[in-house]
Amino acid sequence: MPTRPRILMIEDNPAGVPDDVRARLSDQCDVDLVEPAEVAEADLAAADVVLLDQRLTHWEERDSQRSISLQPKNGLALAAILRSHRVMSEVCAFCLLAAQPEDLAGGFHGELRGHVLARANGLEWVFGKEETPQDTARRVLALAEAVRVVRQVAQSGDSRKMIGAALKWDEATPWSTVAWNSVLRSQPPLVELEDWEMPMSLLRWMLHRILPYPTFLYGDMELAARLGVEPHTLQRCLEGSSPLAAELRRCEYEGTLRGFGGRRWWRSGVDDLLWLKSERGVLPPRETQNALLSLSGGALEALDIEEPVVCVDDTLQATEIAPISHTVRVLPDDWPAYAAPARALTSKVIDSPRLRLLVADADAGLLETAERAS
Repeated sequence: MPTRPRILMIEDNPAGVPDDVRARLSDQCDVDLVEPAEVAEADLAAADVVLLDQRLTHWEERDSQRSISLQPKNGLALAAILRSHRVMSEVCAFCLLAAQPEDLAGGFHGELRGHVLARANGLEWVFGKEETPQDTARRVLALAEAVRVVRQVAQSGDSRKMIGAALKWDEATPWSTVAWNSVLRSQPPLVELEDWEMPMSLLRWMLHRILPYPTFLYGDMELAARLGVEPHTLQRCLEGSSPLAAELRRCEYEGTLRGFGGRRWWRSGVDDLLWLKSERGVLPPRETQNALLSLSGGALEALDIEEPVVCVDDTLQATEIAPISHTVRVLPDDWPAYAAPARALTSKVIDSPRLRLLVADADAGLLETAERAS
């Protein structure tokens, strides 16, 4: 296996490729930049990630064809053609770099999240050109490295071993059994991996169904809510050398795609830590929180919130922490049943036609009560 990941960038106007993205990738990857008509089978076979421009407007060879069957109109159509040249057992990520991601949203511009657009269109990811070059390059590199990991673990032929190896699940940790059971409850692609021999289903599961949601992994905001601390002080704690920082680092996710969408934490590890700091459930929540603040060496600040939960906005992005009593549950179509329930601030739901449509039936009465009071 080559020592560096390989990225195939396909662009109808090479001068239009963000130079910073290519330059940053070139520091750690081998990058081939080609026009659509120049893609060779060898280029495709060598790639870990194929990154296509979505709007292909400068392609004379395509436009000169008489049959529309030979005229893929955009990067999405070209991706389907190129993927058809790879068999299911081969491992390669196909992604789009889209200046106008709404092109892929089917006319519904409210849903422009990368994982949703990718899942709906048979891709691994959709990157927006509005992202900073640094973020795009970092995530493309993380994806390329994940492809190489999957290529290695797929050799075992055992789906559970593949998943455990990719996640770097460590059975030596005290909470390993609970963590593994949480993984299995999150509907991993066991059949797809072992019976159908589709190793890329592992990456798609992670990209589309795990990392974007609070499942067996937490993001920083979910971690702050679970600890009951101000999110901005969590980073300060983790940058220090306090006893709590050391214990939290043992809960940090180190598996594949760890650098793709921000830091992640094993939920079971965090729960075990809190259980121990509460003296196995003896201490009340406030005293447990005080113990955490003390262990952080003063780095953490407590949230002055009873039962804090993470809230999403009308784009379904996690944006803030609020008391659970100020929220209602929402049921987005794509939200997995095994993830922690999505919640939104009641005041924001009242002002958002989109969120109002997503409110769970059981919380409709709470919304009506809040509207009458407002």
